Amino acid sequence: MFERIIVPLDGSQTAEMVFPYLATIGLCFGSRIRLIRVCESNLMVSDCRRYLEAVAKRLESLSPNSQTKQLYNVEISVLLGSSNPSDSILTSARDMTSTLIITASRGASNQGRWPIGNVCAGILRSSDCPVLLVRKKVSDAVFANERLIKKILLPLDGSELSEAALPLAEKISQEMKAQIVLFRAVEPYERMRNMSSSNISGTVAQNEDANTTGKSVQPIVQYMRTVKQSLEKKGINTIEALQEGLAAEEIVAYTEANNIDLIVMSTHGHSGIGRWVFGSVTDRVLHAGDVPVLVVYP
Repeated sequence: MFERIIVPLDGSQTAEMVFPYLATIGLCFGSRIRLIRVCESNLMVSDCRRYLEAVAKRLESLSPNSQTKQLYNVEISVLLGSSNPSDSILTSARDMTSTLIITASRGASNQGRWPIGNVCAGILRSSDCPVLLVRKKVSDAVFANERLIKKILLPLDGSELSEAALPLAEKISQEMKAQIVLFRAVEPYERMRNMSSSNISGTVAQNEDANTTGKSVQPIVQYMRTVKQSLEKKGINTIEALQEGLAAEEIVAYTEANNIDLIVMSTHGHSGIGRWVFGSVTDRVLHAGDVPVLVVYP
């Protein structure tokens, strides 16, 4: 898993905020890393190559958790295709049979009102492999002295589509000794369908204590418990969180309130492949908050 990682760069410091996560994942999984720069013309190829060579040397100096200098398996690639950089990046990723793309939410050319830049959006829309979207710079002190990923939020809705994210969350947790939080939001339509009372909120344990509510959400509780037990048998520290409300809003709120370091989620859940390329919940989560999101494609 994550044997081959693609990292698109555009020369901006904003795009380079992925480096701490790249260093952490690259070392943990022994990944082969390809740094990519898409340039506008043949006249820029030399400059782009020099930039990537300098970045590769800087990457070698990054050592998470104050470790001694580490060795990374890094290669560089300069591509032509400025009219649609995301297509060029994705073609390179497919040629490399990449297992992960790590990208910043925006780069030098994307300073508009939308958090996700055009190139990043193109990658998220059409990628064949998981994409890690980094949305905030990690301070050097945090990177040097702390584990970047200690707590992973895994939103599930009971569907096989949403469970596509489960194997990746499981593997990251095992390699990085991170806790997994199984998260489920009971949306209003589900509460009405299940004839549940209005006091569904908080943890699963709280819900089990409420007679009417406990009965109405029992299938959800049992599902969460089954997944939790499966993960615990593999030695993974797992807890559950069950909230009432709109899924995207509850995911973002829980993430901000509980020191989540990474969200791992599928592009689609119960709603399946509808008219939007992203599932509506995933799309809204991608546009909110600062926590990195690992997007998994069923």
